[in-house]
Amino acid sequence: DQQAGWSVYARLFVTALVSIDEATAENGCLEVAAGQHTRGLIGEEWKPLTEEHLRGVPFIPCPTAPGDVVFFDSYVPHQSGPNLSPEARRVLYVTYNRLSEGDHRARYYADKR
Repeated sequence: DQQAGWSVYARLFVTALVSIDEATAENGCLEVAAGQHTRGLIGEEWKPLTEEHLRGVPFIPCPTAPGDVVFFDSYVPHQSGPNLSPEARRVLYVTYNRLSEGDHRARYYADKR
């Protein structure tokens, strides 16, 4: 999320991934770097993490079935590999910030246009 510059909007976000289709390692399920959230932002904001930033960071696949929900915060390094299968891998990401930090939805979408 650091490459999306989310800290402009709030200090912490929680994302819910809702699986619509089955997600597997073959079709590029979510992968998380467990325990890395305590490091804070690893690289530079507004830039993707490089191989150097992620050297030695173990990513764990999180396969899901339709209807499964996975929660993670904005400090958890996460990624998805390419879909190497003929099947769709649809997921819905819903992201929230603390109410005390304001409603930034309209500004976020305006900034991303």
